[in-house]
Amino acid sequence: FKLNIEPNHTTLAGHEAVHDIQVASAYGMLGSIDSNTGDTLLGWDTDNFPMDVAQSTAVMGILLDQGGFKTGGLNFDCKVRRESVDPVDLFIGHIGAMDTYAAGLRRAAAMKEEGTMKKFLEERYLSWKTEVIGKKIEA
Repeated sequence: FKLNIEPNHTTLAGHEAVHDIQVASAYGMLGSIDSNTGDTLLGWDTDNFPMDVAQSTAVMGILLDQGGFKTGGLNFDCKVRRESVDPVDLFIGHIGAMDTYAAGLRRAAAMKEEGTMKKFLEERYLSWKTEVIGKKIEA
C-alpha cells in the first residue's frame, strides 16, 4: 500500500503539507496527493482548489526527485467556494488548480536543472561537513 496525502489535513494537524509529502516520499510511501487546500485560520476541512504556486513547486520538486508517481496521482477533490453552483465555475476551478501544478512543475524542473536546491542545501549544511560537531552527528 501507499499513502494518500491531503494537504488540507496536514494543515489541520498543525504542519505543512510539503513536510508530509517529503517524508512519505523519503520512505517510498507516497502514492497520491489529494491536492485540495484549506484556510489555516479556519480550523476545518474546506477542500479549496490549490492556488499556491510556491507550494505546488515544492510538491512537484519532490515528485521529480522520486521519479513521478508509481501509483495514484493528483486528485482534485475540491469544491467551488462561492455562491455559484454553475458547472462552469467548477470547471474553471479545476483548470486553475491544474495550471497551478503545471506552473509548479515547470519551476521545479527549472530549479532541478539549474541545481538551485542542491546548491542551497549544500551551502546550508556545509558546517555538517566542516565543523567537528557536524562530523560527529553525521558519523
